Amino acid sequence: MTFWEDTLPDPRKSWKEMSDFTLIATAIWGEARGCDFWAKVAVGWVIRNRAKHPSWWGVGWRDVILKPAQFSCFNTTDPNRHKLKEPLKHDSLKAWQECCAACITVYIGAYDDLTNGADHYHSGTKRPGWAKGHEPVATVGPFTFYRLSLPEPGVV
Repeated sequence: MTFWEDTLPDPRKSWKEMSDFTLIATAIWGEARGCDFWAKVAVGWVIRNRAKHPSWWGVGWRDVILKPAQFSCFNTTDPNRHKLKEPLKHDSLKAWQECCAACITVYIGAYDDLTNGADHYHSGTKRPGWAKGHEPVATVGPFTFYRLSLPEPGVV
């Protein structure tokens, strides 16, 4: 088994049984697989930013990713949810590898946070209701990023 195959979600396991790495890479794949590398990294930074500041999202990467209604790819009503446990059936190995590379990049902090400390994002031109009264802090690829609950970067 190669490294890449070893990182794939196991369709027989629940999300809670999978490694943080697999969950992060899967969330990036589910949210940004059709985007460029930097947009994938930016989505990963939102996960990291939330995980660094325990709150109602939970404590740690796993809680943040699996918090209901936070990452649409995990919503039970999302039409792509069924693809999450078997990404190679729905996309290329190269696409999975790029999501894993983005995951590693974010996990080790290889680059500065492209999102300027964002804890939320959306794609598309229509601003969601949760963004009302908040100014974007970054745009990367098709995503607009916001900081709704977290302090300014560098503030503890």
